[in-house]
Amino acid sequence: MMTMPPSLAAGLSAVFSPLVLTALVATAAGVASMLIYRETSPQSRLAELSARLGEARSELHRFDGTDVRVVWSLTRQSLVLSLKQVALVAGPTALAVTPVLLLAWALDSAFDLSRRSVPLPGPEWLGSGHAAFWGPLCLSALVAKLWLKIK
Repeated sequence: MMTMPPSLAAGLSAVFSPLVLTALVATAAGVASMLIYRETSPQSRLAELSARLGEARSELHRFDGTDVRVVWSLTRQSLVLSLKQVALVAGPTALAVTPVLLLAWALDSAFDLSRRSVPLPGPEWLGSGHAAFWGPLCLSALVAKLWLKIK
């Protein structure tokens, strides 16, 4: 089982509470995962494909005829482009998410994140370390994606 080295966990726990440390690490992990994704994904090809997909969808939305063959053709074109996009991002996404999952596992092992740490009203998970990890991680990844214009 992968865990954080005891001396590192103890040293960091002396400075930060487990929830604050979890949130800080998660924020850094979110940005790092987007940087990994940006470097491993074909950004120019994704931009080109995204533009073509937008054109195909616009053409489908503008179509006002009744010919089912044309609708099927436009729908197929949009679907093919969408599947090409999925194929282009599958590998880079798997590479970018793997360190995040390992980090989540290590933090959960070190700090027992499933335990309710903050007395908040609402569902049990809201006051747990899982919310302190996944919330900042997702928010920081989204901000990095928008800020760095990652496709």
